[in-house]
Amino acid sequence: MADKQKPMVLVCDDEKEIVESIAGTLEETGKYKVLKAFSGEEALKKIEEHNKGVFKKDKIKLVLMDIRMPDIDGIDTMTKIHDIDKDVRALMVTAYDEDNYWIDSVFLGYAIAYIIKPFKENQLLEKVEDYFRGKANVLKTQAMAEFINRKNESI
Repeated sequence: MADKQKPMVLVCDDEKEIVESIAGTLEETGKYKVLKAFSGEEALKKIEEHNKGVFKKDKIKLVLMDIRMPDIDGIDTMTKIHDIDKDVRALMVTAYDEDNYWIDSVFLGYAIAYIIKPFKENQLLEKVEDYFRGKANVLKTQAMAEFINRKNESI
């Protein structure tokens, strides 16, 4: 399969080791073309470069986005990415399991799912593969159900 036919994924986290680990996991499958960004600003530049314009090929389809980053947080970055290309979605990757992040990223935002660090590689790959199989709505529904279940368990 030529690179041009592979879906393009952008991995964005301010921790270089995390970016390299996730990118390596995705690249090892041979199914994805992977770009890396180490800040929200860098992610925005890559989206502009690859996605701006109607006739662009090799558009980034999915961003694996950290939520807490020093320059622009992941939720604000995804809002700005959506202004550039409304078709880009995110899988939010974070160490912080806080309700407001779930609500902002999945319920109100452009995220299809939410994964908490540390995670298992197969858990991440399954979500990415499901997205590219056209199951974005299923992933989003699962994320919302997981949030509601967690809330019910804490009552």
